[in-house]
Amino acid sequence: MKQTRKRLATIAVALVMMLSLVPVLAESGHGPLWIEGAEGKTLTWWVPIDGTSAQYMETWEDHPFFQWMEEQTGVHVEFIHPSIEQMEQQFNLMMNSNNYYDILFR
Repeated sequence: MKQTRKRLATIAVALVMMLSLVPVLAESGHGPLWIEGAEGKTLTWWVPIDGTSAQYMETWEDHPFFQWMEEQTGVHVEFIHPSIEQMEQQFNLMMNSNNYYDILFR
């Protein structure tokens, strides 16, 4: 019971601290998640896309969440989508070439 109260108190304090930054960030014209100096930066994200997802979108860049996140942070995420059939081959080629992506999701 005591640990639950401590966790809730810690979360509440963290939320209050984060909310206190919102007015300062709003004055700068950016969202509360804006990363200073990140505008124009690009991260690469390697993530296979299965057939079901491919029916609805060509790339995760089309998803509204990632578009919103780019607006909020200023960081562009470029998705690399090998098909499920080519996933192992593409992963092995990446590892052997020492040309790694910023984020890997397998």
